Amino acid sequence: MDEIFRPSLRALVAHSFSFVFALLVLLIYTGLIPLIITSVAGLLAGAILFIIALAGFVILDYLMLKNTWAQVREEGIFIGRGIIAKSRSMLLYSQIQDVKENESFIDMLIGTKSITVVTMSNLSATAGSIPALSRKDADALRSAVLARILGKGRGGDAKAQGVGVQDAARMVPNPFKLQIGKIISAQFVIIAALAAVSFMACAAVVVFLGLNIGILAPVLAAFVAIAVLLLGIVMFGSLMTGILYSYSVGEETIMIEYGLFSKTRVQIPLSKVQQLTISQGAIERYAGIAHFIIDTGAMPTVAGSSKSPVVLNSIPLLLKDDAVKLRAFILKSAGYVFEEEQPALVGEVPLDSSSVIKRTAGSAFSFALLGAIALALIFFFAPKGTSSALYIALALGTVVIAVIVVLQHVYNNYYLKNYYYNMAKDLLVVRTGVLGRHETVLPIDKIQNVFIDQDLFDRIFGLWDIHTSTAGFRAGMHVHIDGLNSANAAVMRGILLKAVSSKGKK
Repeated sequence: MDEIFRPSLRALVAHSFSFVFALLVLLIYTGLIPLIITSVAGLLAGAILFIIALAGFVILDYLMLKNTWAQVREEGIFIGRGIIAKSRSMLLYSQIQDVKENESFIDMLIGTKSITVVTMSNLSATAGSIPALSRKDADALRSAVLARILGKGRGGDAKAQGVGVQDAARMVPNPFKLQIGKIISAQFVIIAALAAVSFMACAAVVVFLGLNIGILAPVLAAFVAIAVLLLGIVMFGSLMTGILYSYSVGEETIMIEYGLFSKTRVQIPLSKVQQLTISQGAIERYAGIAHFIIDTGAMPTVAGSSKSPVVLNSIPLLLKDDAVKLRAFILKSAGYVFEEEQPALVGEVPLDSSSVIKRTAGSAFSFALLGAIALALIFFFAPKGTSSALYIALALGTVVIAVIVVLQHVYNNYYLKNYYYNMAKDLLVVRTGVLGRHETVLPIDKIQNVFIDQDLFDRIFGLWDIHTSTAGFRAGMHVHIDGLNSANAAVMRGILLKAVSSKGKK
């Protein structure tokens, strides 16, 4: 018979304390406390109303917990909830992307966890949630669901429950170390260099204008103070990342955990991965480290506070080489081989050189439009007799904009030279970036559709963009090829459609 999991009644204690605390806050906020404690009658009435409210809350919470349950069935996990208005949800194993586990500080005290079974549907955030399970039941439910996902994924049957348990037992914690020391060292060098260059620029201005160099002492002190403050902030952030993040890798799943007193865990079957991205900002690239991002198509799990949320779909601050090794392991476990074709597709079907001019023209148009708006405002609203200094400032602004456009054009040239795409057997690889780098690997059999489009400047220059669409959230951002001429766009679309069709027939 299929096992049924129910919330632990220990949650009643925690929920009751929360209710009492919320009630006290409400009484203090509304100013009712003085009215209650100033007379015996008030105390008696307050005590009676408190007991009635608490009893009603406990009874309602008890009924809600007793009428919430999850049953692991042959075809999926069946979740029921509700006292009067009832809901029943069936989450099919074939559609489950990962399993989220949340353990708040209160959960740690009373020995409970919450499990959320996540699909690509936004509704699974509520429909797939089973709160306040005992730790034993939460671990058993997670293992049972993962076992059936993995068993179904390999064409096995639902009796393959041992798969998930064995894989959990073989999970290797933090196989690649988070590089906290390297990122802090890089941040120190970058901040110190920026502070030094800024101070030297100020010193050059002072000397050029013939000012008293004594004013440089407080300027130097200000730059040092700002640099120390920035370094302290980024060092604290990096140290907290090392403390709060951890991950484990198994043969068929990967688990990402975040938190100290309140923990959130996501366990992802490797067969459910939609795409993998190795992302580097400018500082990370200088330090030789990268963020490893996993996209399953499910709504990303968010941990941390509402003011500083953390999306649990990545492993931060790995060595770039370690991120590449982890990607190779996941692809191999999911049945893919990362072996790029030669010659590379970017050389066979290249981007058009006019895409550089198109990008620069787009930037120049934006600046020109802003400048025109500024001139119109000055012309219509500036008071009569406006000083010529304003027009000098406008001229200087025009020069600055021209310099920015030139730098943008240089950047666009490097962007085009670093734009890379290729096929790797059953995978599409796209790498972009100049100062930072983003390399995304997309399995061909995960592609839902291929389409081409043009914006205004594409039409002017006769260019097309190729887009791939998957169930993942990041495909639109990183897996597109921008700036092909009409002939190459048709060739590229044909290559991708042929690859997708051939995978669909297998």
